[in-house]
Order: sequence, then structure tokens, then C-alpha cells
Amino acid sequence: MGDKTFCSSGDQLELPSRCFFVPAATSAALLVFASLSAFPDPAAAQTFNDALQDTMNNVCDADSDSVIDAGSPLVAYCGSGTTTVDATGNSGVGSTAAPVAVQERMRRLTEETDKGGDLGSGGASADVVSEIAPGLSIFISPGYQRVSHRNNRFEDGYSSNGAIVTAGADYRFTDFLIAGAALNYTYDDGDFDDGGGFDNHGYGAFLYASLVPFEGAFAQIVGGYRRRNYDERRDGSVTGVGPAASLSGRIKGDYSGNEWSTGLLTGYDYPIENFTVGPRAGLDVVYNTFDDYSETGNTGLELDYNSDEATSIQSSLGVVATMAISTNFGVVLPQVEAAWIHEFDNDQRNLQASLRDATNSGFKFETEEPDRNFARLGVGVSTVLPNRIQPFASVSTIAGNSKFWTLTGTIGLRMDL
Repeated sequence: MGDKTFCSSGDQLELPSRCFFVPAATSAALLVFASLSAFPDPAAAQTFNDALQDTMNNVCDADSDSVIDAGSPLVAYCGSGTTTVDATGNSGVGSTAAPVAVQERMRRLTEETDKGGDLGSGGASADVVSEIAPGLSIFISPGYQRVSHRNNRFEDGYSSNGAIVTAGADYRFTDFLIAGAALNYTYDDGDFDDGGGFDNHGYGAFLYASLVPFEGAFAQIVGGYRRRNYDERRDGSVTGVGPAASLSGRIKGDYSGNEWSTGLLTGYDYPIENFTVGPRAGLDVVYNTFDDYSETGNTGLELDYNSDEATSIQSSLGVVATMAISTNFGVVLPQVEAAWIHEFDNDQRNLQASLRDATNSGFKFETEEPDRNFARLGVGVSTVLPNRIQPFASVSTIAGNSKFWTLTGTIGLRMDL
């Protein structure tokens, strides 16, 4: 299906203070409230820092309904006057409808079926490319992803490095239908520009199928689920005007979430001697939920987080070109891809929070506004060796997104049993 990155947009679901990986990394501070009556009108929602600053002033106001827990650092802090808030941990990037390795496997299945097993007029001899027949294939693919998020007033900048491992199997029922399943694990390690960082783990399972209704045309569909575990560290501080007017320190949050995804890609391939070129049109839907939790620390700035949800719907329009090169050891298939991505549903959102040490301290803040349009670019190569052993590799990136830059690379090996 091609490597997809849902970047506020990507993959991708802009949620401050929660980070997960693409197949990848998104972040969001999904904050709980102590009292709905304490929330401002949604139209008055602000950045995280502005909203927290107003909340701190309100908590310390003698006429406020807020009650501070005994023993909290907020007791010594309050009465110091107007506060200035500086907190990190707001960031975001999104997820994809299928792991890159599954996308790559489906693409190669389509190539094989479209060409009747010859892989283009540049195909190798029969001892290298055997006749297509019903049977089981397995594959395994490790990968790497680098994500960079640009700092802005709504969400923190960060950089992360991630590892991906995908393993699966599929069965060719006929020349026109292949279906399979895959397991996927992701690990993401990142650092916020202004202090703190995150570690995220994801565990997923996916089902996929490739259909070829007539020569040259194809349709691919995939659906899956990931369970995500997040470990985030952010720095927080407030400064007032009195002798006890400063609070600062490292704040930690551990939480989990679920991701459901589905994707559809259609296309048509035009053969030109040993070249194949064709248009692609796709749609990806990713739905995320996040569990509620409470941050830990001793700063007095820890927050309670509410469960939340977010949906990304992205279309893709692009073109793919492949060349089949026959060699004395097999068939080499280099490929280039370009696609325009449009995000339909992942809007700027109001999130909710409250101070853990104070009742009636709820507030709302906004996520950043996502980029609606950007490009995905990719190159790859696979080789069909004797006995239909097939190594492959691919690299992809996104361009024209003002919030994110990503670089994803995978290698893999597929074998017929």
C-alpha cells in the first residue's frame, strides 16, 4: 500500500503530550477534570501553558472554589501572585493503517499476480521464477523510523528513533486472491526539545488481502489492531513573585491506548516493455482511544488525564513505477512512488485537564492544527531468487508537512513453503 505517515495529517492524530510510533509515534496530553463546572467555554480554550497559568492563578485565588490538598507544594506556592508557566510534553505524530512490511508484501503480491509469474518482460529463466500456484508464503521484516516534530505554541518539538519488526504469512488461493495475517511490534524512544522524553511500545495484529479482478487492475484491503503502552517524562515549572513562588521538576506519566485501523488501495498497472507504471488511489482510517491516568511526581503540577479518542481519515492519490531487470541470479525490481495525501478528519481539538492536588481546577487546551495536505515519497527494490526467495528493502519520507518530517526504512525476506 505504500508507506503512510499520518502527521496531523502520517501516522497522523495530533494529540499533545502523548507519543506513539509510525507504524509509529503520536503524542497527546489527554487530561481529566475534577469538575465540569470549572471548565471554560470551548471557545475560550488556549495553549497548554496559557490554560495552566490561568488555572494556577484561579487555584491560588482566595475567592476560588478550589481546595488544595494538605501537604501539596501548592500550599506554599499560593499567595505569590501572578504565575508564569513553562511545561513540556506536548507533541504529536500519527500512525498508519498497516505496517510498512505488510504494505510492501501486498505490493509484491500484486506484481506477481499481474505478471502471471513472469515479473515483466525482463523476467529471468524458469529456474528462477516458477509458475504461480496455490501455496503458503512467510515473511519477516525489521525496520527503523526517524520522526522530527517542529516546535510550535500548541505542541512541543521532539525527535524520536523507532524500531519495527513485522512477521506474517499469506496463502495464494487463486491467481486472483491472496490473503494473509501479520504480527507487528514497535518501539519508539524520543526526546522533547525543552526537556523530558518518552518511550512507547506497540503490539499489533493485521489481516490483509490482495484481489486482481482482471489483468492490470488490483484492490488491496487491510485491517488491524494495536495495543499501545506509553511512558512519558515532561518538565514543568511555575514562577510567581513571592519567596515560595516557584515549582519545578520532572513529571512522569504511564498510560495505554488502543488503535483500530483499516485501509483500501486500488490501482491499475500499464506495462511498457520491462517497465510498469500506474496510478494509485487509497483511503486509510485510523481510530485511537487513550486510557485515563494520573501523572506522578512531587512538584504539585501533576495532572489527571481523562480517556479520549481521535480519528484520522486520509486519502492518497499517486503513481508507482517499477522496472524488471533480469540477471543471472534472479529478477531485480527497483521501484519509485509518489503520492499526495489529504487529511479529512483529524481536526484541532480541545483536551481537558485538572491539577491532581486541587479540586475544581479543571481547564481545557488545544492541540495544534494539522496539515491537511502533504506528499509521500518512496523508493524500494526487491529481488526474486531461485525457489522464489525474495529479499526486499524500501525507504520513504514525507514532504511539504509544516509539522513533521519522517524517514522510514525497512528490509525483509519472504519465502514460499
